[in-house]
Amino acid sequence: MNISPLAMTAKKVIEAAWLNGPTYDMATEAAEALESAQLLQDPETIAALRTEAGAAAEAYDGELAMFRFLIRVLRIAARNGDLAEVQRLLWEHATDESTAYAAVREKSSRPTADATPHQPRTRDRQQILLGRIRREGGEWTTRRAQRTYRALGITGVFRSAVRADLAALHQGGHLVLHAEDPARRFYTFHSKGGGDQ
Repeated sequence: MNISPLAMTAKKVIEAAWLNGPTYDMATEAAEALESAQLLQDPETIAALRTEAGAAAEAYDGELAMFRFLIRVLRIAARNGDLAEVQRLLWEHATDESTAYAAVREKSSRPTADATPHQPRTRDRQQILLGRIRREGGEWTTRRAQRTYRALGITGVFRSAVRADLAALHQGGHLVLHAEDPARRFYTFHSKGGGDQ
């Protein structure tokens, strides 16, 4: 049987934890399963991930809460003498932690522009919207403006902010407000006033 040094270390840890029963076969199988599922992390990888995560108190969001919950549940299982439950909980934790580390690794490997998209400032966003309104013309509702922002890759702009953008452009003399029907307010481009700011 050929086992890697990393799997051998995991095997020893598992054997030390499993003091009762036939440990060798179970421990070897568990260590190999962990390695084949890529749930084992060597110290260099863990150190690199901690550095990538900003050397913060947590290597990934929610790490501390996950550990606190795990410890609480493990204490209860240990008090009840339920070794099978302890093993199951440790396995679930290893899976959850591996998933969290993978998310950190994926986020840090994305280009900066993808990881945190640039969002224009309010004034710049309003000018972008005004340019689109000028080019396309027609009736502009809050919904249409919000869809336009999304299509332009400007995300995370709430309806209230879009409404405020349209109102600011109206107050600046760029748009005409049409509120004859209280159930449907919309704006159109004001071609004779306001000018570009």
